[in-house]
Amino acid sequence: MRGAQRQRLRFMESVAYWEGFVRRQRLSDTFNLNIEGLSRDFTLYRSLYPGNLNYDTSRKGYEPTAQFKPQIASGSAEEYLGLLRLHCEATAPELVQGLPGPMVAAHVPLQAGGVSANTLKDVTRAIVAGSGLTGMYQSMRVPKPEPVELWPAALVFSGYRWHVRAYDASKGMHRDCVLARLSVKPTSNEPPEIPPDQAWERNITVIARPSSRWSDPQKNAIAAEYAMQKHRGKWQWKVSLRECLVPYFLYLHRLDRPISQQRIELVDPDFAKRHGFADE
Repeated sequence: MRGAQRQRLRFMESVAYWEGFVRRQRLSDTFNLNIEGLSRDFTLYRSLYPGNLNYDTSRKGYEPTAQFKPQIASGSAEEYLGLLRLHCEATAPELVQGLPGPMVAAHVPLQAGGVSANTLKDVTRAIVAGSGLTGMYQSMRVPKPEPVELWPAALVFSGYRWHVRAYDASKGMHRDCVLARLSVKPTSNEPPEIPPDQAWERNITVIARPSSRWSDPQKNAIAAEYAMQKHRGKWQWKVSLRECLVPYFLYLHRLDRPISQQRIELVDPDFAKRHGFADE
């Protein structure tokens, strides 16, 4: 099965499973192919996985049988919700294939971008090539932009904005820079001797639980939201993160706030003091 055809069959199966029905027209609109050609895809799918889809002559489309089991798609809720989120957050939804279709979905937007295309291009190329960048960066710790010489290593999404993880030769340290506050260009400078980024290489486990202020039924509901597991009869959420990402995790889940403002709380109450950070 070719890659493009497999993608169409995965989409077909996923839509049928989650929405209960799929027509050839849906695939035609999604993949910009003629309906007649797509008939071969449905025929192939039904020959490979007989008993998964039935054709409904009255609705002129395919619906999952009672014995349906996902064969190409994962069948996980995260897969379908991820596709919906991708469509909702796309600045050009028509470029995100296939969703939402008849499905209705919406999202609360994050910051409206602000990242320069040229900056992103220079950063991503520097990461791939192992080269450096020079320019200016506006930290929130100082009132004016500062010069930087960065040797980027990775991009980091903190849950609400994008950063570049880089060695800053001008400060002699590894740091995260918010992409939208960065103005840089490639440099021909020779790379400095860059020490290991221990905060990137070292992992730390964060352990959280439903806040103690909730009732037992509320704790159970929160535990289900976070896919928590029982440990010695108590709900726990264990997450292993690169050490430099832990402050973002604490901020995103309000774990660095007073307990009265938390839906979940840290098992170790001093953890946020040790691993929090001043926003920059």
